[in-house]
Amino acid sequence: MTAVARYRPEVLEELARHGLTPRPETPPERAYELLKSIYTFEIRAARLRHLERERILGPQPLDPYRREIRAIQDRYPVLRLPAHHWIER
Repeated sequence: MTAVARYRPEVLEELARHGLTPRPETPPERAYELLKSIYTFEIRAARLRHLERERILGPQPLDPYRREIRAIQDRYPVLRLPAHHWIER
């Protein structure tokens, strides 16, 4: 029998912002890994954009890149919580 998880409403709201709607039987660790994959993709894309700008224009200041990374991190606050905190006890 599959365990049923009751996700916290604020977690479900954050997941929905990124296009994820876990079912009650979806383990929170699986939902966490999916969201982490999306986050990692965005971080890597930002790094590639920065490297491409440097390839074309030469050395670039790091401040814009750091701001972009911080903005991405701020869009994923739920990743600051361990997956086992995503569900109600």
